[in-house]
Amino acid sequence: MSAGLAWATFAYPFRPGWGRAWAVGVPLAFVCPVGVIPLLGYSIAATRSAIAGDEALPRWRLEARLLVDGALLLLLLVGVTAPFALVVAGASAPISRVLPVGSLFLARAYAALAVGFPLAIAWAFAALVIVPAGVARYAASGRARDLFDLGASLRTLRRRFVEWNLAGVPIVTAWAVVVLAVPAGAIGAPFAAFYAILVSAHASSTLAEKTPA
Repeated sequence: MSAGLAWATFAYPFRPGWGRAWAVGVPLAFVCPVGVIPLLGYSIAATRSAIAGDEALPRWRLEARLLVDGALLLLLLVGVTAPFALVVAGASAPISRVLPVGSLFLARAYAALAVGFPLAIAWAFAALVIVPAGVARYAASGRARDLFDLGASLRTLRRRFVEWNLAGVPIVTAWAVVVLAVPAGAIGAPFAAFYAILVSAHASSTLAEKTPA
């Protein structure tokens, strides 16, 4: 991803049609978790559109494909996240019992933070390896197995490390803005989240396998 392509990724959420896309996407982000599946489905549609080279953002279409795409991507995200969440839950309990904190709730919270911080870095790396490459394959092929093909994602990391690394920069940056927006004010967080979804979709599209001419 060149500097120009990186700029295109950050600017992607404001391509033609952005008004109608945001008019639906931001309210769905406000009502999460109810809006999670359609939002994730739209992220697949946006990735598919970017791979095809469309100039505009895709239109929202409430159809079975949107919901199936969203449900499959949610399943992938849960699969990536669950092992780390289980480790945090399991390891924080014994640690909380030895902390010199009177409140059980605070002890569990501090223990979860102590265990969760290093694991959060490992989770973020795993998610960056698995999700964008899987989304690119699935958006291009429409085959569910391509979304969950861990071996193919690892091959993308090995063969196209530079492209994967550069695709990860806008994804991490956009979601860091979301993390900062949450404590800054709940009103801004849904806007930041929808922006991050679209940035991630465009960045993922850069990892689609190029077919020979």
